[in-house]
Amino acid sequence: MKYSSEVFGNAVNVKSSIYTSGGRRDVHAAFTPGAMAFDAAFADLREAMAEFGKVLGDDLVVSSCRFMLADPANDAASVLAVFPKATVIGQAPCVDTAICALVQYVEGRYADGAVVRGSYAESHRTFTPVDASEPEAPVRAMSDYVDWLGHHGLTLEADCLRTWFFVRDIDRNYRYVVDARNRIFAGEGLNRNTHFIASTGIGADASSTGSPLTLETLTVSGLKPGQISYIKALSHLNDTIEYGVAFERATAVDYGDRRVVYISGTASIDNRGQIIGERDIVAQTERMILNVRALLDSAAVSADDLQHVVVYCRNRYQSAAVAELVGRAFPGVPALYVQAPVCRPGWLVEMECMAMKPQLNDAYAPY
Repeated sequence: MKYSSEVFGNAVNVKSSIYTSGGRRDVHAAFTPGAMAFDAAFADLREAMAEFGKVLGDDLVVSSCRFMLADPANDAASVLAVFPKATVIGQAPCVDTAICALVQYVEGRYADGAVVRGSYAESHRTFTPVDASEPEAPVRAMSDYVDWLGHHGLTLEADCLRTWFFVRDIDRNYRYVVDARNRIFAGEGLNRNTHFIASTGIGADASSTGSPLTLETLTVSGLKPGQISYIKALSHLNDTIEYGVAFERATAVDYGDRRVVYISGTASIDNRGQIIGERDIVAQTERMILNVRALLDSAAVSADDLQHVVVYCRNRYQSAAVAELVGRAFPGVPALYVQAPVCRPGWLVEMECMAMKPQLNDAYAPY
């Protein structure tokens, strides 16, 4: 993995990772404007994204784009007017700007709303139920996703690799996500004897639609049985179903030319499900990093294979200490730090990440 940090446009910092396999590139980039006010920051961000895209070349297309906003009620509509297929989330950047972005670029082509890569088609989609109460919003979002999968001849069990639940007032409303996910998973054949799905459940302010929840999904079609494995690292983290929550700690996918690993939202938890380092941001960050390393090791990848990191801080004023520790543990990796309550009030920080490692496997098509 090759990492770089450059300035594009009007003082927009762009940290990127470049993975190359067989001459084909995958690029992940974290964009952080220097301007504080939204209008200036968004204009600068658009310019930087255009410049960065030109540097990458026409052979790469955007496979996913997530914007994090300090004031989604006022600013989300402006972003969606320019980037209608992006995920827009109410999570204030921990630095002094109104917006930041995580963008993934791949070599492929667009077809039927997906990025086609040889034998596979990758889709990032969002489901934001409007006019829904907190209890019913996660059910409606997940039901809409299952319906979308069925319309395309896909299933939750075989083709969904990753989900994100962005929840308004998560301290109060996360239980509705847990209940909905458990119920729908059971109906789709996902249980402790089969598998669940890598996921992040995190706090976020309401979008411009006022919906209490946004569901972001990653779907890859064309996978064969055996390509996906589920990562536990039980020496460090307990199985999530032990405390009634249905998601996988991490998911690995083997292709003909690489292994891709999705690390779920990971906090300071031990193998009994207990919080480590109550009210201690340094202790929690250190344990979080230890847990992520354990998951990477269990997936047979390393920190050198990381493509990006997103870190969620309950208190943005603790983010400098978090960034110092995470940056020391994973130097050079593109990272974004945003303010967002974690799904259990005692957790002060959580991170998610993605890794990619070259490997050859003749049983599967290359990615």
